Amino acid sequence: MICLIVGQILFKDFFELNFDGSYVHATDFASCGAVIHNSDGKFIQAFSKRLDHCHILETHLQVIFYAMKMTLYLKVDTLIVESDCLEAIQLLDDVDH
Repeated sequence: MICLIVGQILFKDFFELNFDGSYVHATDFASCGAVIHNSDGKFIQAFSKRLDHCHILETHLQVIFYAMKMTLYLKVDTLIVESDCLEAIQLLDDVDH
């Protein structure tokens, strides 16, 4: 289960994904990174990746993609996704498209 939560966390045992991306317009390069920890705050896994020639929304979507692959490998049951990129979260949350 992937949860996009605003406000109070309703699960006892869960994993949380925190990620961010950056884009430098002058060089047209981007990078991203993510950290997964459990409901006790224990570090589980992290990664960072350089991305070539993409803009900030694509950067956020790519980090979500890589993080989802990582959570499949870790066999995560409940994942809470946190991001400061509202547009990326809205795209994930839009089940009609």
